[in-house]
Amino acid sequence: MNRGLIIDFGGVLTNPFDESMRAFCLTEGIEPNALRTALTAHAALVADLERGKATQAEFAATIGLALRIFPDDLVQRITAGLELQQDVMAAVARVRQRGVQVAVLSNSLGSEPYNLFDRFRLKVDVIVASDQVRMRKPDPEIYRLTADRLGIPPAECVYVDDSAKFLDPAAAFGMTTVLATSPAVTIKALEDLFG
Repeated sequence: MNRGLIIDFGGVLTNPFDESMRAFCLTEGIEPNALRTALTAHAALVADLERGKATQAEFAATIGLALRIFPDDLVQRITAGLELQQDVMAAVARVRQRGVQVAVLSNSLGSEPYNLFDRFRLKVDVIVASDQVRMRKPDPEIYRLTADRLGIPPAECVYVDDSAKFLDPAAAFGMTTVLATSPAVTIKALEDLFG
């Protein structure tokens, strides 16, 4: 019996993060893939930011220098193009109305001074932001922690993510996993799994 839903944020509840990154580059007047290239080159810093070991200011200073742009409010500017997928949110709301506990599990870009989740005011039971718990996907314990915060055994949870590499650790805990390749796929999976 599926009593819990754990769902990724960027690219599942929102449009793809790549869209927001490209929009950022267009606004900044830089090459469309420049931000992705910079993030890849500084993958260790991104991982530290996601784990709460680096600050948004440190991230902004390094990435701003790499892109030769102002670092002010960089996380806010990078994520400005993210918008909720309203049809997916409606499907999640229907699942919650059936008494299912819902958690958002996200590799976040820090929470201070800018907390992206404050912008959206998600109607879910739990939000687990990686920087706040000092772990990031695919660290196995972040999945267990999220289920624990829902108060539901992992084997009774469904985990939805748009990145296949983040599904295996959830499956190892007995979670049913869904690869969210599109909003339609996500909605259909939620209907099939939760009735």
